Amino acid sequence: MIAAETARPLVHSYWSPSDVEPPTWQRWIAVARRKWRSLPEFKDLQHLSFREELHAIEAVIAGQGIGIFSNVLVASELASGKLVKAFDLSLPGYDFYVVRIFLGISGGGGPFLLFTAEGTASALGH
Repeated sequence: MIAAETARPLVHSYWSPSDVEPPTWQRWIAVARRKWRSLPEFKDLQHLSFREELHAIEAVIAGQGIGIFSNVLVASELASGKLVKAFDLSLPGYDFYVVRIFLGISGGGGPFLLFTAEGTASALGH
């Protein structure tokens, strides 16, 4: 499962430099690699960046990749099944998940909670 998820671009949104521990892909991958040693390095993955988190969410809903988002901002998409948690791993200090679109495939546990447009959670590194 980890290979399938990491084949998708990592969708980023901007975080202020004043935010000490933002929920970034770099942080998530560092935590995830403790659990999934085969997880590719950050530099070896595809990336798609947005200034606004809502634009990044729309990109994930459109199937453009996987993203790390606030559970508050994607609550309705998760409830409706439009997005799913991609991994059973979250970053400490924030209630953010890695998500992707629902593709009809249930995911396993993993280092990042990724939200996708599939409606279920799956883990990067699984």
